[in-house]
Amino acid sequence: SNSFLLWQNRLSDSLSTIKKPSPDIVIVTVDDKTIFSQNGLGLPSDWQRDIYSQVIDNIADYDPAVIGIDVIFAQSKNQQKDAMLAKSLKEIENDVIAYIENPIFDEDLNKFKSDEVSGQTIYPQNDFRNNSTLGYVVTKSDEDDVVRRSIPFLIDPNTGEHKNSFSLAVANEYKTYEQNILLENGQFRIQYYSEPKGSQEQKYQEISFLDVYNDQYDPSINPETYFKDKIVLIGAYSTYFQDSYFTPADSEYRMYGVEIHANAVQTLLEGDFLRDMTKAEQIALIVVLAFGSVFVFMYTRILVSAIYLVAVPTGYALVAQPLFNAGIIPDMVHPYLTVLAAFVITYVYRYIVEFREKLEIRGTFSKYVSPAVVNEIMKNPSKVKLGGEKRNVTVLFTDIAHFTTISEALSPESLVALLNEYLEAMTEEIMAEGGTVDKYEGDAIMAYFGAPLEQNDHYARACRVALAMRKRLDKLREQWKNAAPLPGGESRPEIDFRCGINSGVAIVGNVGSSKRLEYTVMGDNINLGSRLEGANKNYGTNLMISESTYEKVKDIFETRELDLIKVVGKTKPIRVFELLNEKGALVPAAQALLKLYNEGLQLYKEKRFEEALHKFEEILKAYPQDGPTKLYRQRSEILRNFPPPADWDGVFEMRSK
Repeated sequence: SNSFLLWQNRLSDSLSTIKKPSPDIVIVTVDDKTIFSQNGLGLPSDWQRDIYSQVIDNIADYDPAVIGIDVIFAQSKNQQKDAMLAKSLKEIENDVIAYIENPIFDEDLNKFKSDEVSGQTIYPQNDFRNNSTLGYVVTKSDEDDVVRRSIPFLIDPNTGEHKNSFSLAVANEYKTYEQNILLENGQFRIQYYSEPKGSQEQKYQEISFLDVYNDQYDPSINPETYFKDKIVLIGAYSTYFQDSYFTPADSEYRMYGVEIHANAVQTLLEGDFLRDMTKAEQIALIVVLAFGSVFVFMYTRILVSAIYLVAVPTGYALVAQPLFNAGIIPDMVHPYLTVLAAFVITYVYRYIVEFREKLEIRGTFSKYVSPAVVNEIMKNPSKVKLGGEKRNVTVLFTDIAHFTTISEALSPESLVALLNEYLEAMTEEIMAEGGTVDKYEGDAIMAYFGAPLEQNDHYARACRVALAMRKRLDKLREQWKNAAPLPGGESRPEIDFRCGINSGVAIVGNVGSSKRLEYTVMGDNINLGSRLEGANKNYGTNLMISESTYEKVKDIFETRELDLIKVVGKTKPIRVFELLNEKGALVPAAQALLKLYNEGLQLYKEKRFEEALHKFEEILKAYPQDGPTKLYRQRSEILRNFPPPADWDGVFEMRSK
């Protein structure tokens, strides 16, 4: 679009570096001194042609290579004085005089149609054109009024006549022009070797038209060498003429038309052409930048993306200058837009995807874990894998004791109400410790620790929760004593729960079908936790933990060893323990029981069954309800009467789940 072209032109102008003007070009300037000084020649519109004749003769005396006259000698003024100019032009071999040609431009594309010429042509009068080479002058500015290009030739569509521009005609007169002109839309880009008047540091050799007219020169100028073998251009160099234009050489000062011609001539003679990047080069560059940028923005952290967003355009800007110097005008708009667009689009996409992922994660986990854990997951979704992975976790299973009997005694609505109260209280305790509630199966709860977020202390969390759940149940029982009856009119029964805890590696992740997924944990270690919950029945205990959990928490919690058991489906026996309380929190009676129990268990392991029996009977007198003691009293009595084989290992094999 035009706005892209405008920016492309302006940004590529910034790459223009003023080169060295050719010493072979001299400009004779019709300047303010010539027109307005005390000894000046007055307004050019009042001049007779003998003034030009004298200047041309004076220059010709010093044997220039070419004289180019950027003046339109259209109307006849004074026949005698016109004849003087015609004579002067006839006497010099290599001269070029200007005429006006108005080619047709394609306004839609803002491009020149090089094969069409309009009829608005202003030629010099015949006396002059017959004795000189003609070169048309046409100044075509870009939309921003900057002259960047020159139209070197036109072909008349009616006659097929080939017409050269003033600049090309001068170059041809200087030496037979053999360069292939690098054209784009019938134009070539002018390289600027000089700066316009007002900011001039680099400029062509200039001499006032008045000095040449008088043949009187500054002492520093030797006309014998100043004009000899040079291209001498004569043209307007005063604001009086309104023949000045903005160029890439300077954005503040305008350059006179004759100086633009000088730059165009030097561009042609040196073959110093610039070309735009081809469409193929542009597309290749944009494709590489687009894919590279999207990859970086998609798969790196925001800091890396930000560095890339600054570094790549900066790098491209640094490369642009050498490219320009080598004759290629780089695309100065689309590469930057490509990187910026890639950044915006990719990060919008990432935001949408991550937002959806977060919603999915929130939806997945809000049912299982506390809001605090959900928020932590939201902050760092990368900590959670929604696929399957191996994790070290601790699983906790609970089940209400004698639930079948309780359920038979209650109406359905009362049973649901009771369960909801119980499950809500227990779930609060689990979530308070950062646990994940996996599922409810009737009265049973399955929860785990160490996923979805990693928790280095998942062993301790599970044990703390089990103890907290027992305390919460005690509070519930107290509340229920004074609570309103259940919906069916029944009072709430006394309930108790059993709990099994095991730690180990499990598979964690989403399991299910495309229609329904559940985030869960699976594996032998999970199954073992379930078996331990059921194993409590054999020992009259409530909280049983496995050896793997015990090893991690033995310094934090009070425990007692229960047995070496082999659960259903397992060949390797495991040692199991009862979780009693936080370390140091046992009441004196419980401490005394634990000491005596451990003594009895040691006797049992040493096959001193008679002594063990007496120890357990002694304990039961003081603590008649202690389940493990009851079990070992019974076993000790049997093994005393029926001693085990010599290779007895003390393993108790469970027959049921």
